[in-house]
Amino acid sequence: MAGIQKKLRNPNKIRRFPWGMSEDRRHFRSMARRRSPAPHAGEQCAPVSRLPARTKRGAKRPDGESLEEELDTLPPPALLPRLVFFLLLGLLAALLAIEVRNGLRHPGVRRVPGPKGAPALTFYEKGYASAREAWLFDEPKGTRGPPRLIQRIDCRPQMTDIGEIRWTTDGQAVYAAGRTAQSRGVPVVRWLFEFSNGRLYVSRPELGLPGRTVFVEDPAALTARWHQHKGAGPLAAAWYDLGALGPGLFSWQATRWEKALPDSPE
Repeated sequence: MAGIQKKLRNPNKIRRFPWGMSEDRRHFRSMARRRSPAPHAGEQCAPVSRLPARTKRGAKRPDGESLEEELDTLPPPALLPRLVFFLLLGLLAALLAIEVRNGLRHPGVRRVPGPKGAPALTFYEKGYASAREAWLFDEPKGTRGPPRLIQRIDCRPQMTDIGEIRWTTDGQAVYAAGRTAQSRGVPVVRWLFEFSNGRLYVSRPELGLPGRTVFVEDPAALTARWHQHKGAGPLAAAWYDLGALGPGLFSWQATRWEKALPDSPE
């Protein structure tokens, strides 16, 4: 075919398609599709996560509050540990003050076993050195139950009404006798408590407990009641033993006895 020259294709020339993608790019994209593994049956492709756009200065939240204002209101990270530290420090200071006050009052418990058929007595003693007091209890519900308050005994040196605390002979009552000399073996009964009915009989109204029901009787009636219980029994405590400083209690150990005390009159 003489005279006809064939137009050779330039091998370095990149063919382009009408939509602007070269033949080489199409080749590479087709190879990438072939190499990428297809998802298995029932498996879904993970969605492509998008990074949040940078917050513009002065951006507003849906509620109208500026994000910068919200960040300004947050406490600094170092403030929380300091706050916890000062709270713990204040708690330790409060506990120390409670124990110091408790140590000055020096509360103590002294249990005295009763004779056969009679309940044991417990003396809860507390107060400052010049103003000691003893609270007399029994425990009808045992050591796990609340104690029952019987009477308060003022142990200050100027108070000389109480000489001794004794059970009666039948073990059904406890009474306080005065320090005055006995007349024909009969003591001056200041007060008497019967275990069976929980009644406290006193010779004067001021010997009663605040907020508690007491029965006021004259000395002759108290002496007759004392005779009904067959007279004097074993000694529980003498006046010089009452209010003595013994082994002390921590504040948490004295809580059981403090809860059983009457409220102080305002």
